[in-house]
Amino acid sequence: MKPDTQKPAGGRRASERLHNDDDTAKIGGHRPAVNSMVERRREALLADLRSASAHAKAWQAEIDRIGVNLKVGALTTQQAIDLMREMGIPVTFDVLPGPGDTIGEAA
Repeated sequence: MKPDTQKPAGGRRASERLHNDDDTAKIGGHRPAVNSMVERRREALLADLRSASAHAKAWQAEIDRIGVNLKVGALTTQQAIDLMREMGIPVTFDVLPGPGDTIGEAA
């Protein structure tokens, strides 16, 4: 037999053990009540991850919008910096005012 097709000493492959219909073999080998609690936590975490993903996509779209508007001249550099700061994006560089920029100008 090929080494990858040999069964382990217990007589069953791990994939075969995962598909056991016994309730104690579902999640971590616990009873159904514990499995139910673990499953609810898992579903809640998945919902939180979907929400975080949606927020990250919206944040990315806003960053892109600032960049496009800065590129086409619809925003001054100071306005773009102010918008970045409002979003909590750290501005790690000093920008000198350019034509049309005023220091301290509101966005």
